Amino acid sequence: MSWGYNKFINFVKRAVILLIVLVFIAFIVLSYSVRNVVPKQTGFADYGQFAESIYLAETKVNYQNKELLNRYFALNLNKPMTKLTNLEIKTLPETGIFKFSYISDEGRAVFVDELGSIYVTVNPHDIRNKSQKGWLWWRLDGGRTSMIYYRTAADPEMVKLVAEIRADTAKK
Repeated sequence: MSWGYNKFINFVKRAVILLIVLVFIAFIVLSYSVRNVVPKQTGFADYGQFAESIYLAETKVNYQNKELLNRYFALNLNKPMTKLTNLEIKTLPETGIFKFSYISDEGRAVFVDELGSIYVTVNPHDIRNKSQKGWLWWRLDGGRTSMIYYRTAADPEMVKLVAEIRADTAKK
């Protein structure tokens, strides 16, 4: 009887150790996977969908010039965006040369700096709604992330377009 009991105890010990190792491996894989749900690089088109009008924060105007808005989206549609680190977020300027939000895109806040880089804010709920892993990330994050910021590369054409939009707004 003791021989069978010892075999059983050894089997249980091995099963428990194997279970602990499997849980540890699953935890590592899951944490790596969830950590990478929020992409470090994305395309402008992923979060910068076309809008019929934009709300200009500094003048409090709903801007609807379709020609200039079409040029804005055509200029930026294929641009890659890079996620900002926490340190970069802390050093963001308080205001850009041009600040607006998309009216048809749930009020997504956007601003353009003096070099023509576009900064786009992404709500964690947008990540949550993209996939099951996004939902899991959102659940594990527990509200610690208020916004995710992405930036395009500097573009002098964007600075010119902002000047045109400002001039068009001043006419009205």
